[in-house]
Amino acid sequence: AAAVLGAGAQYLSWPLSGHLTVAMTVAIQECANRRSKPALRGFALAPVVFLLVIRTFFPQTPLMGSTFNTLSGLCFGGVLGALPLLLKAFAPLDG
Repeated sequence: AAAVLGAGAQYLSWPLSGHLTVAMTVAIQECANRRSKPALRGFALAPVVFLLVIRTFFPQTPLMGSTFNTLSGLCFGGVLGALPLLLKAFAPLDG
């Protein structure tokens, strides 16, 4: 789903940041993985921080400076990253 949103942002001009959507989705999933070391979980957020800094302070295109595109990328990525975790939390227990 994150890849579809990213492609839609790139090729169909959807008003969101595709890179930020995918980075946020992966960061949430990686931070929730208890098998990873805490330092690696923290590093999973680095791409999100880098993208926010680039989009905010060093926009390379007019769309990169759009606050709406940045916030929509964060929101969609947050929902896509948290959705599997929420579904797992509310799944019925087997046995």
